[in-house]
Amino acid sequence: MSPEPVPHESRIVALPPELFRRIIQYLSKDRQTLCAISLVCRFLQDEGQRQFYRKTSFSSSTPETRIIFLKSILDNNRLALLVREYAQYDIRGVTVPCGII
Repeated sequence: MSPEPVPHESRIVALPPELFRRIIQYLSKDRQTLCAISLVCRFLQDEGQRQFYRKTSFSSSTPETRIIFLKSILDNNRLALLVREYAQYDIRGVTVPCGII
């Protein structure tokens, strides 16, 4: 008899969380990858989101992008608690700090 296939997420969980934490921290500046990591599985979602929301700044993004981000953290208290630093750049490129926790 062949063994039953093990669900993909079960195999990931078998690895120590510290390993994933360090890898995800290393990727902290790559926002697209952090977003993808957060969507892979429940196990990686927490650390991926922690790094994604921890330090956020907007420079060349449209006002709509900023609004979507702010709405997402206002609608979800857990995500709002992950934000440690938020900054946005005005039209002239000067940093306007909006809050540091």
